[in-house]
Amino acid sequence: MARSGRTLTIAKLTLLSVFVATTNYGVAERALEFWTRGEWFALTVFTGIWIVSLAALAISAFLSKLWMRIVWSLPILLSTLAGNLAYAVAKAQLSFYDV
Repeated sequence: MARSGRTLTIAKLTLLSVFVATTNYGVAERALEFWTRGEWFALTVFTGIWIVSLAALAISAFLSKLWMRIVWSLPILLSTLAGNLAYAVAKAQLSFYDV
């Protein structure tokens, strides 16, 4: 039982890692750009948003109660809505210089 639980946890973490890595290219470049330009506040906010988003994704993947999954999925929902709204208005993807 414990071995299958560990295998399931590893599988979930692997799938989450693949999902994040393939859908969020350019994150390291953006963080490095903030760093090289000395924009510490922007880097702090950017990193904070990433930490909250990754935590929400991981927590929503591992919680057993549906209502808690829904609550922790809200940051993902709101950031997706904001990105899609910006795309609908500007007819272009948000770039680094739009921040």
